[in-house]
Amino acid sequence: TYGGFVGQAGEILHGKASSITHDNEGMFAGMNNPLPVARYHSLVGSQIPDGLTVNARYGDMVMAVRHEEDRVCGFQFHPESILTSQGARLLEQTLAWALA
Repeated sequence: TYGGFVGQAGEILHGKASSITHDNEGMFAGMNNPLPVARYHSLVGSQIPDGLTVNARYGDMVMAVRHEEDRVCGFQFHPESILTSQGARLLEQTLAWALA
């Protein structure tokens, strides 16, 4: 367990495309920036623990984190959705990063 806290996002989203910004590293290497993604949520990580790198955001909201040593990551959006441009590429790159 890594800890942290999840709280209300301040808005409820169901099938909304938003453009996130990312650090262009790991699974996001070479991806469009900003990157349109599909969001379906009302919660968001509000306290991110040490050890997790925030690698994507929508404004002040955390949209993705990764842990370099454990090779795990989390998305606060749906890469598999048709609303996520480059979703298949993001999933491919995520698997390659996790297995590296």
